[in-house]
Amino acid sequence: MLATDQGKIIRISVDGGEGNTIRVAGRKTQGVNLFTLSEGEKVVSVDRVKEEEDEEED
Repeated sequence: MLATDQGKIIRISVDGGEGNTIRVAGRKTQGVNLFTLSEGEKVVSVDRVKEEEDEEED
């Protein structure tokens, strides 16, 4: 999950699951754009969110 100083938040799966995922790039690439920042906007927080496991019912 990434957050900007202007309140934008994006949550992206990195394991190839459902929804948005970060695609794997080769060594000769210039990286992957996750989202576009406005002029002067900065990323202020990056955090890893663990997937919750389903609780088994008895």
